[in-house]
Amino acid sequence: MNQPLDKEYYTDLINTLINALCEAGYLLKEKSQVQLRVDSLVWKATLLNQISPDLLTSRRLQDSEQENISVNSFFQKFYQTNAFTINTMEGREYTGQVKNEDRQEREEKFRAGELAALFCSPTMELGIDISDLNIVHMRNVPPSPSNYAQRSGRAGRSGQEALVITYAAVGSGHDQYFYQRQDKMVAGIVAPPKLELANQDLIQSHVYSVWLAHTGVDLGDSMNKILDLDLEDYPLRESISSQLKMSNDKLRRCLQATESILSDCFCQNDLRKSSWYSVDWLQHTLENALNAFSKACDRWRVLYQEADEQLQDARHIIDRSARGDISQEDRNIAQMQEREAQRQKDLLTGQINKGKSSSQFEFYPYRYFAAEGFLPGFNFPRLPVRAYIPATTGGEFVNRPRTVALREFAPSNIVYYEGSKFQVAKIKVPVGGIENRYKRVSVCFNCGYFHEGDLRDTCENCGAEIKPDKRQNVAKLTRVLPLETAIARRRERITCDEEERLKYGYNITTHFRYASQKQENATVESADGTPLLKLTYGATAKIWRINRGLKKNTEERGFKLDVKTGNWGDQKNETQVDLHTEVNLLVDDTCNILVIEPLNTPVVNKEAFIATLQYAVLTAIQAVYKLEADELDSERLGEGRYLLLWEASEGGAGVLSQLLEKPDVFQRIADAALDICHFKHIKNSCINACYECLF
Repeated sequence: MNQPLDKEYYTDLINTLINALCEAGYLLKEKSQVQLRVDSLVWKATLLNQISPDLLTSRRLQDSEQENISVNSFFQKFYQTNAFTINTMEGREYTGQVKNEDRQEREEKFRAGELAALFCSPTMELGIDISDLNIVHMRNVPPSPSNYAQRSGRAGRSGQEALVITYAAVGSGHDQYFYQRQDKMVAGIVAPPKLELANQDLIQSHVYSVWLAHTGVDLGDSMNKILDLDLEDYPLRESISSQLKMSNDKLRRCLQATESILSDCFCQNDLRKSSWYSVDWLQHTLENALNAFSKACDRWRVLYQEADEQLQDARHIIDRSARGDISQEDRNIAQMQEREAQRQKDLLTGQINKGKSSSQFEFYPYRYFAAEGFLPGFNFPRLPVRAYIPATTGGEFVNRPRTVALREFAPSNIVYYEGSKFQVAKIKVPVGGIENRYKRVSVCFNCGYFHEGDLRDTCENCGAEIKPDKRQNVAKLTRVLPLETAIARRRERITCDEEERLKYGYNITTHFRYASQKQENATVESADGTPLLKLTYGATAKIWRINRGLKKNTEERGFKLDVKTGNWGDQKNETQVDLHTEVNLLVDDTCNILVIEPLNTPVVNKEAFIATLQYAVLTAIQAVYKLEADELDSERLGEGRYLLLWEASEGGAGVLSQLLEKPDVFQRIADAALDICHFKHIKNSCINACYECLF
């Protein structure tokens, strides 16, 4: 029949087809789960010039014919001729997340030719010299000509011929900009690095480092040499605390030294213009340094206390099993938890690294205080989110910047580590319980403003009614959980259903809030005086990002969480007694922001206009200031009424303020945007402002 099937008939038809395939031996069916039998597959090598498109993923206009896809002839010939020669080639990861001894071993094997390739972060850029290295393949265009020179310069260091390959991603405006203007990268001028010198957090961490130097305290190689683990709440050891307490005379000399350092450094002019800096602020910071030092230990204290409680609980269960009160299965689980907890305690105190370079482990004191933002540390993400990965070595803590962790360490996400797959299964339960960690927030979808505490009815920023957006994202949330330490479980196999749900990603919304008395406004006008854009710059503003759950889940909001165990619940499992629903995850950051409100926008295709403006401005700023993609980020807020840009790198790049301070800067940005979109120089192969230009 030539008409659509109704739902009931369609369901019966599918069930009948599945049952027939099961009877024929092609499928296996268990309850509601259906799986293809591996032994029913027949693999045949076939040489083709064209292949049919995937019916499930390819798109076409209704009633139009699907065209075949030409095969990649390069790989076809490669697999027929040279592929057999690479079966013994091995490549390994070489990043800051790899333990120091493993990196040294891999570096030596690479030098000796036992490893064919190293997959590197910018670690390789920072001075590793392998003289006979002859190929460098960069997976994206480096942020600046100086980075390109450093990375490409790893090859051919003994005068031999070398090959440097740079891949320009289609989805990156930065990559596409330099792909079209290759000379600006390959033979470009090395520009000074961009940094917000008057960033309060940056200055404060340097002040604390001066204070620590004046105390003369050696933090040692382990946090348990700083904290007394035999006392409740793990306070500072008396010997450490007494050394950190300064006399009035010593504090006065430290204040004079800090003033002298700041008056002589490059940030002097920037500090004078800032609203927060003063001698009183400096003195208060130094006087409060001891309290700040102890507070910076809190996250370590929580991790250690949680691991210790897990260890004691597991041992209690094991002791009960000796009396026959516990099943063998519960005993096995308890023994696994005991080993895991002991491993975590050893990692936290550095016992795993005895006899090795202690400065490389995650909780080496100086590295830890840098990650907490107490000391300067540009090589480490500030206030990262950590996940415990039960790897083959027994387990490791890995960290990610908060905005990255909001996706990577989100419930059920797959984490790839050292060639294995792990799935985020739970979060660590805080000592006071999860319910005490929930936040109540209201967000305005009219302008993107964030309110914490009481659930408001109107927005503090724009006065609009606080209500759901057009995608039905809830505006008033009662169970918002700051993302803390996650725990993963090894997964050997991932089902097709899980992959299908995860590939759509997470529904993440972005919100902001200005710091008190730190707003500056300006208007961009055309040559005839017509207002075009309203700019609002906010120094040290707050950015919040909320993970509201998987995009694929249209009926469920947020995540399900067992508040007793910390296990993320199955969306289909309603049997867990302590399961909380509609739990949202939250991360925040302090950074400089710029809110752009387009004025007199066209009525027709308004959404397309705002999207194009967003990426044109973002890509132009990155091009003018030679910023990497992760140094500046943007979002459309207020259902397309506003653009939010923020300096996403640690410390900030200090470029957004210049759009208001220097009258000619926005003109330079506009000229670059017009050039990128081919309005100044027409490109025959595309229309103006096409995806290739902007993304």
